[in-house]
Amino acid sequence: MQPFTSNRSKAVRSGLAAGLCLLLAGCNSYSHMTREDKVSPAAGDAVRAAMAMQTVDPWPEYVLDKDLVMDGELAQKRLNDYQAGNTKPLDGARSAGGSTAMP
Repeated sequence: MQPFTSNRSKAVRSGLAAGLCLLLAGCNSYSHMTREDKVSPAAGDAVRAAMAMQTVDPWPEYVLDKDLVMDGELAQKRLNDYQAGNTKPLDGARSAGGSTAMP
């Protein structure tokens, strides 16, 4: 009796081996390799996601407004006056900075 050496039997054995490999690959579980207890690898952390969505944004909406309407020449004049020391302090406030108790 001769061994199975025909091209057809080699093709059948190769196909069976490939099918067996694919079948066994389906048994692999990603959660066992990463040691995570999730429904699926794509599942996220719902508690942290909900906390992030409910966090109050500390910046008011107008901060994001980039359409500023101002006179550039007047702003430059005021800046030059401030740097030269030609400004007067506001009523009830110190010009040197710091915190003052306002009545």
